[in-house]
Amino acid sequence: MSKLILREALPVRITESPFLQPVLQVAAEVEKLVRGPSAYEVTGVYLEDEYKEIQEWVNSFRPLWEERGVTIMCDGWKETTNQHIINFLIYSTRGTVFKKSIDASSVTSRTAEYYFGLMDKIFDEIGEEFLVQVVTDNEVAIKADCHMLMQKRRHLYWSACSAHYLDLILEEISNRKSVKKVLDEAKKITSFIYNHTWTINYMKKYTRGADCLRPGI
Repeated sequence: MSKLILREALPVRITESPFLQPVLQVAAEVEKLVRGPSAYEVTGVYLEDEYKEIQEWVNSFRPLWEERGVTIMCDGWKETTNQHIINFLIYSTRGTVFKKSIDASSVTSRTAEYYFGLMDKIFDEIGEEFLVQVVTDNEVAIKADCHMLMQKRRHLYWSACSAHYLDLILEEISNRKSVKKVLDEAKKITSFIYNHTWTINYMKKYTRGADCLRPGI
């Protein structure tokens, strides 16, 4: 088992999976007759079965959604390859589930109308009767879109992401001359440390092996 994990670069947390022991148990019971699934079976047969099982699990949330409503969370982010992804998640008192991911990289102008059409369709898929609140970041186009959504759905309430607010506040603080000077000096120090092996080893002697935060370096 260890050789399989190490040779195939599998995540070591697989050893803590609740599905591992049943697999080993079945293999021990059938002995030499056991045969692992082929790549085709995993991606073509069993993947579809897993998808259906997860869909059934998500649908089991719906009675609670109908009783207490849901919050839709919209999270947009950009990868290092400049791929722009928009994730939609559904939050209820039972937990948060992933709904859909949209690749908006090819969209040249992400206007309020674009976001409105996108989110309006998502809301229809989930079920308008379940909607209570939508949480998004503070992008100007998204804020305008959410006001349009609230005009169409009078029961809907929009909230801005508090974490994004804090990010913007901290960004504003970091642009102040006195703060920016300190941050620039800190970046120079950390750059110097991580450009020399001996300084890294010396630092970790006093930080008990911990690394420095290296924002923007």
